[in-house]
Amino acid sequence: MKNVHGNTALHEAVMHHRHDVVLFLISADPAVWYCQNTVGWSPLYMAVRVNDMQMLRLLLRAPIEDRDALTRLEGNSPAHAAVLVENIDMLKEMATMNPELIRLKDGRGRNVLHLAAYGGDGEAVRFISSQFRWSMFEMDNKGFLPIHIASKKGYVEIVKELFNKWPYPKELLNREGQSILHVAAKSGRNNVVKYILKTPILKKKLLNTTDINGNTPLHLAAMHSHPAVVLTLTWQNEIEINLLNNESLTPFDVSPKFFSKAPRGQYNLTNSALWSAGALPSFDAKIQKQKEKTSKSRKAPEIEWVKERVGMLLMKETLVATATFAATFTVPGGFNSSENPEKGIATMLNNRMFLLFVVCNTIAFYSSIISIFSMLWTTTSDYFVVCRAYSFSQNLFVFALGMMSLAFMAAIHVAVSKVSWLAYYTVILGIISLAILVLMFTAFEFPLGHSPRFMRCISYYISYAIIPLLGDYDELPIDKAEESEHNEQEKLRKDEQQESLSEEKMRN
Repeated sequence: MKNVHGNTALHEAVMHHRHDVVLFLISADPAVWYCQNTVGWSPLYMAVRVNDMQMLRLLLRAPIEDRDALTRLEGNSPAHAAVLVENIDMLKEMATMNPELIRLKDGRGRNVLHLAAYGGDGEAVRFISSQFRWSMFEMDNKGFLPIHIASKKGYVEIVKELFNKWPYPKELLNREGQSILHVAAKSGRNNVVKYILKTPILKKKLLNTTDINGNTPLHLAAMHSHPAVVLTLTWQNEIEINLLNNESLTPFDVSPKFFSKAPRGQYNLTNSALWSAGALPSFDAKIQKQKEKTSKSRKAPEIEWVKERVGMLLMKETLVATATFAATFTVPGGFNSSENPEKGIATMLNNRMFLLFVVCNTIAFYSSIISIFSMLWTTTSDYFVVCRAYSFSQNLFVFALGMMSLAFMAAIHVAVSKVSWLAYYTVILGIISLAILVLMFTAFEFPLGHSPRFMRCISYYISYAIIPLLGDYDELPIDKAEESEHNEQEKLRKDEQQESLSEEKMRN
């Protein structure tokens, strides 16, 4: 008999820690501890969840008349519950008293080692992989081994532990023929990728291996736009940059170039890293034609993306021009009065910091004026002219901001020069602010597509500084974004098929 929650008397006794009642119930009917309530919890599962070790031992001692009855617990294994609550003692108790519980899987086909690897529980992974080595070679419903789960989640220590138990990486493949390096590269786990590349045996056997689709780890990292992983992989001397997959595509081919109305930052950085490492597109004529069609179909929205930002930039440039123009007539110290022979001349003309103020303020004013006028070119319909004008105007605007910052520092220094510590403070703070501005500008505009090693070294570190600013895709609704992108590609493919059919009809 069960209540509205599906609980039997044994469930209730376990929940309320009534050991005497539990002992009586299981002696009367041992099979009762297999019964599950509405959420799928058996009394044994509940004992783990309420963290009652004595109760767990009482239930485990119950005689098992039918060995097949254990399969009733499939999907809600008490061993899985022990991993979920991170109670290694309960897990060891079950492994000792009833090892068959360790073999049970959840609804996704994951065994207890899969679950421990997924949760990053190193102690549980060590125990299970040592006592139940077979669990390392069971696949879940998606075809992943536990070591793949650890690679996907980025748990380096667990990957090390499992690899040490079975140091044959080419035998640890998922259903798609992917190694742990494939999985880590696809998931963007750069820490796992670095560990693998620092381990000679793993690097030698996995760096250029292909899955059943012919994709290398670099293909997968490029395909899913993980710039940090692409940078790490392309810096390996042994990497084969331009390997073709089963569709005759190189890593540069599979790297996304556009998305919706604007390219993602990850896309640009990934492509730049590939290009600077010497990655090239394939030379298959059909693929080139396909890419040209794709580019033509998506360039128009990108023009609109640029033009949407022109108004905002123009407003900022106007504010800088107005501020620097006003500063010309309110210089530090003011001007000589009409009674002075040098009337109208600035009083601080011989001060060096004042001269710096005048020079920087003048440069900032003219830079912003030129930047404003260059925006006139963004009204044209030529895609390349619009982009060039916007880029040129943006660079000048940043330069004007830098000069404006220096002018502000000089002006403040002149005003407080009588107080030494305050004057030094203004100079130091001004230099730090300018350095940050220059660093940010360099990171934004530095040419990442250069192949000389010296330039690549600079690009490498700048890129790693930029990557954290691009955000973590784990925190974004990527499934929806990928679905949107997939739908867009499907629409493009259907349009092309329709175009081909139309051409055939015209020929006939």
